[in-house]
Amino acid sequence: MRANWEEVKKAAMMAPQPEVRRYVIPLDVNKATFEFPQINYQKYAGKNYTYAYGLGLNHFIPDRIVKLNVKTKETWVWQEPDSYPSEPLFVQTPDGIDEDDGVLLTIVVAPGSQRPGYLLILNAKDLSEIARAEVECTLPVTFHGMYKP
Repeated sequence: MRANWEEVKKAAMMAPQPEVRRYVIPLDVNKATFEFPQINYQKYAGKNYTYAYGLGLNHFIPDRIVKLNVKTKETWVWQEPDSYPSEPLFVQTPDGIDEDDGVLLTIVVAPGSQRPGYLLILNAKDLSEIARAEVECTLPVTFHGMYKP
């Protein structure tokens, strides 16, 4: 090591240098709990995007669909009593212009109701309901996958 000390010093200068970072973990999890985020991957994968969609949680139980403007922190929410949606899947409107031109698909289970499950289709712009397809059988709690045309 003494024989090539100058080379060792040069190599050390090229190595990543240590830095100090501070991570802050929010303790108020009721305020912004957001799981299974989705974006308009067809147009914005790997690019700056504005909108993310996900599940809102109430004490670890998904009970709402949330749209978040990641730049302004504005949120929109779809929620119904005793209804538990699965992760939303974003489907872009063919030839859509805006980032949020599309629909969200989610399976909702509603234990105790006459028809315990349905496919819910929401307008991605404002989370208003477009349609629901009810079935008279037990549905799985989640899509847990990607929409394929």
